[in-house]
Amino acid sequence: MISSYLRLMLVEISMIVVRFLIALFAKIDRRLYTKFIERLCFAGNSNSDIKDFVTLLIRPKKYFRRDTPSVSAEDMSAAILIQGQIVQDGQFTIETIRLYRKIFPRIPLFVATWDTESAEDLRVIASLGANIILCKKPSGTGFLNFNLQLETAVKGLEAVRKLGVATVLKTRSDQRIYNRFSIVFLQAMLLQFPTRNNVSCKGRIFILSTTTLTNFPLHVCDMLQYGFIDDICKFWGVPAHEEEIDRERFVSEMVGKLHVSEMLTRESSIPEVCLGRFYASLLYGEESLSDPKYVYQRLINEALGIVDQGQLDLSWPKYNSIEAFRDYQVPWILERLTFDKWLSLYSGTVKNVISYDPKTII
Repeated sequence: MISSYLRLMLVEISMIVVRFLIALFAKIDRRLYTKFIERLCFAGNSNSDIKDFVTLLIRPKKYFRRDTPSVSAEDMSAAILIQGQIVQDGQFTIETIRLYRKIFPRIPLFVATWDTESAEDLRVIASLGANIILCKKPSGTGFLNFNLQLETAVKGLEAVRKLGVATVLKTRSDQRIYNRFSIVFLQAMLLQFPTRNNVSCKGRIFILSTTTLTNFPLHVCDMLQYGFIDDICKFWGVPAHEEEIDRERFVSEMVGKLHVSEMLTRESSIPEVCLGRFYASLLYGEESLSDPKYVYQRLINEALGIVDQGQLDLSWPKYNSIEAFRDYQVPWILERLTFDKWLSLYSGTVKNVISYDPKTII
């Protein structure tokens, strides 16, 4: 019987060997590198002792020269906002901007980031035609650093609003969209699925299913939104957090100990819940939060829309190197509210999409 320690050592050694071979093949020949990765996947898929199938998806790190702009997107009254710290690894943020300039050449691009970023990076970004909004880091970072995201999002949206465009795609600096039809697709969604709340919002806000959860009410994606600029500004009108809890402390002190109901009622909560709760109370009143399942179902039925990561060909290398996981591979509470579930709820073909157990442990 192999001890647990020895097994971990063997796994670590194998990972070192794999990393070495990947680095070697990547320098020798791109086709050889991709073939090596493909054979690793094939070996895993053909081995009956391995529990999961693996699908390979390779995206270029740098500008992909065969991409051409989507012509109809050129005439849209839209803007793209990239907010957050400039990602240095592989010049990810700069290469993202370079790609957007090619596939969305006439759509205004805004980058809201920190005033501490390097002058050279800012010079390159400006040379690519992006509008730069420099922000000062707030003294209090908030629950899971929410105040940092809030600062760059709000300042960036304020700048976009002054431009006078009708719609905005708010993204983050650590994510990249490859689909050149993504904005016209989102615009089509906005037109085809108008809001059912004609008083408080102009249209739906479309968000990613990636962190929008089915069985965790009001847990909506904080990373990407598309909609009318007025609605997106309302969505991000949430007050800053006074309580400060970083991710390490959250994991050590709270994960596995808090009920969902506690997370929904905390004054400072995780960013996704904070935004969902705020927008629901804005549209339906504070008293509506007393029934989380009902107000969540109403929110996504009337005022929000869902798109999947794959529909935008969105890459998120920070966390999603293995991104094609499905709901059967995650705990019940982390089941995503995907486009198919949202459309079923919207059309009324399925009534019981959302489940809510307040005593579920996070």
